[in-house]
Amino acid sequence: MIDQTEKGTLEKGMFTLRVIWIAMLVSLGFYVIIANYVAEKMPSIFRGYPVAYFPYILYAISAVELLIIRYIRKAVLSPQRISKMSGLTPPASVSSQQRAIAIYTQASIITWAIAESISVYGLVCFLLAEDYRSFYGLVIAAFMTIYFYRPKMEELTELLKAFSASSKA
Repeated sequence: MIDQTEKGTLEKGMFTLRVIWIAMLVSLGFYVIIANYVAEKMPSIFRGYPVAYFPYILYAISAVELLIIRYIRKAVLSPQRISKMSGLTPPASVSSQQRAIAIYTQASIITWAIAESISVYGLVCFLLAEDYRSFYGLVIAAFMTIYFYRPKMEELTELLKAFSASSKA
C-alpha cells in the first residue's frame, strides 16, 4: 500500500507530467493557427512541382512511428528493465518513488515527442503542398496519440510496485 508521503511524491510528479502533456497538446493548436495564418499570407513555394506522393510518404513514416511508440514505451517501462535498474545502487537521496517518476516521465516524453513529430509532418506537408486534408489528418492522429498516452496515476503506481517488488527480490 502507498502511504501519504509516497502518494504526495507521486502526485507532484504527475502534476509536472500533466503540465508537459498540456503543453504538447497546446502546441498542436499552435500548428493549426500557424497553418491557417500562413495559408492566407504565403502562396505555396512548391506550386507546380510534383509533390503528389509526398503526403503518402509522410503517412507511411507516421504509421511506422505510431507502431514504434508502443514498442518503445513497452521497452522503457518493461519489468526486465526495471529489475536491471533496481540492481543498480542509486544515491541514498533518491527514493523508489522518484525513480519510478523519472522512468515514467522518460517514457511519456519520448512517446509525446514522437507523436508531436507526426503533426510536424502534417505542417510540412501543408506548407509544401497546401494539403489541408493531410495536415489536419496528421494533426488529429498526433492529438489522439498524445491523448491516448496521457499521464495516468494507475500506470505510475504499477511502475512503483514493480520497482518495490524488484528491489525486495
